[in-house]
Amino acid sequence: MLDKKGKLQYRLDVTGMTSNSFDKTDFNKILLVASVVKYLISDKTTVSAKYTYQRFSCAMMSPIVMTPVGFGTLP
Repeated sequence: MLDKKGKLQYRLDVTGMTSNSFDKTDFNKILLVASVVKYLISDKTTVSAKYTYQRFSCAMMSPIVMTPVGFGTLP
């Protein structure tokens, strides 16, 4: 709460993840920030302002080999 009466409220969520592999081209980086400011006008009425920021970067290499004749056709 941001005020003594509890009418102005806030919430901030932050999460992140990184993953790496022995292969330098296989990685994930995720950042998510979500914030909400809410004002309680009455018992039945509120006003909210929300903001979400997301950043995602990845480069995943797959060991699966695809061919023109179908999956699993090569030795």
